[in-house]
Amino acid sequence: MANGSNSKVRQMLGQWQRRWQKSQTGNILARLLAWVILGIAMLMSLFLLIFLLMISWLLIPVMIYRARRRAAAMQSGFNSRQAHSRAHVIEGEVVHREQTDRDVNRGKY
Repeated sequence: MANGSNSKVRQMLGQWQRRWQKSQTGNILARLLAWVILGIAMLMSLFLLIFLLMISWLLIPVMIYRARRRAAAMQSGFNSRQAHSRAHVIEGEVVHREQTDRDVNRGKY
């Protein structure tokens, strides 16, 4: 039985080899066209990658500049609010704390 299955396997391998040889002999132009298309696709993807890399290199300094400008604006806004809040501070002393708490709870102040 091993001898019979071995001959079937050899026969199948021979058929596959003949099919492969037939497909390799007649399609030189098709293979050449496939390689050309593959090469063009690779070149286009390479150019796209380089283009996106250049755009990112150009945009990084712009984004850093915007972030610094925004941080400076927030800092100046914070400083002006601090100066504004310091100008309206009224200092005083609480004489009767219990009375003040009751008046606040009643809505007097």
